[in-house]
Amino acid sequence: HWTGSQWAFGSHSNPGTDVEGCSAVRGSTDMVFLRGFDGTLRERFWNGNAWAWRNHGRPAPDVDAFGTPSSYAISGPTTRVFVPGRNGHLYRFTLDAANQGSWQDFQAPPGKSVRKVHATASGGIFAITEDGDVCSWSVAYA
Repeated sequence: HWTGSQWAFGSHSNPGTDVEGCSAVRGSTDMVFLRGFDGTLRERFWNGNAWAWRNHGRPAPDVDAFGTPSSYAISGPTTRVFVPGRNGHLYRFTLDAANQGSWQDFQAPPGKSVRKVHATASGGIFAITEDGDVCSWSVAYA
């Protein structure tokens, strides 16, 4: 953070699990999404008074999040976060203005397993598969 005269590190504590991967969204509030080592999607957000942690769980009951999430804000307060599942599918987590979240399984390209994902604010969703192919998401394999 900026102290007014220099940049300084500030601790944001631990959300109850080790985390890795980071995808930031700046909209009406500041928020950062991370993947927990326990297979969950974690969010660090500003609640108006202080930074807080929120656990959004796993993409599906028996599926851990895998890799680095990629997020963007759309239509004002709606945030979408894309994350690969350990099962090779691409998942989308949608967080609405009331902070209600839901997961959707976008499956995977035929015969492929998604290992990394990048989402753009203009709606582009790009996945890197385990064999190194770059695929863009479309309704063809939704």
